[in-house]
This record gives sequence, structure tokens and C-alpha cells, in this order.
Amino acid sequence: MSNITVELTSGPQVTVEITGKGPPGMSAYQAAVIGGYTGTEQEFYQTLGTVGATGVAPYGSYLEFPVVGNIYVMYIDTGTNKTYRWDADALKYYVVGSDYNDIKIINGGG
Repeated sequence: MSNITVELTSGPQVTVEITGKGPPGMSAYQAAVIGGYTGTEQEFYQTLGTVGATGVAPYGSYLEFPVVGNIYVMYIDTGTNKTYRWDADALKYYVVGSDYNDIKIINGGG
């Protein structure tokens, strides 16, 4: 294959021969499935990419939202101009914002 020379900060020079690579391991998704994850691979990587991160995720429709959302993400249904948040306890999305022009009646509590 090839040789790599590693120069140490002290001591002699060492030459290492690379003879190949080991067998491929499991993907993060495969390991998660073994651990009990039941979502799709696409949902897994989408969620993995947003864990602990805040963000906004636009979709053409709320029907395209991930089955399990992320509490750190605001989901936007661009077809209806509604904004949603994921509730991890209730396991559902709640509308937290709507197009002002769609509001017909405002209850003032009176």
C-alpha cells in the first residue's frame, strides 16, 4: 500500500506501513435500530442533525413534518403560513403562529 513517516517530538523516527483498512462498521442509524429506534433512516439523520440545535425547518405542508419532531426546531408549513412546535410529552405538533390574514375572530375574553 503506502508508507507514512511519523516524526515524534522526541525519540527516533518511526515508519508505519498501511496494509489496508478494517471491515466497515455499522452506520449510526443501524446502531440506533439495534438500540430500539423505530423511525426511518431519513428521520433519524434529520433528527440527528438538529439534536440540541435551534433552527427553523420549512416544509411544503405539515403532512411532511417528521413523525417525531425536535423541541429545538420551529416547523413551518409554507403552504398555509403556519408555524408549529413539537411537544415531546404530548408527542404532537402545536400551532404557535398563523397568517394574520387567516384570523377571522379574536376572542378578547369578554
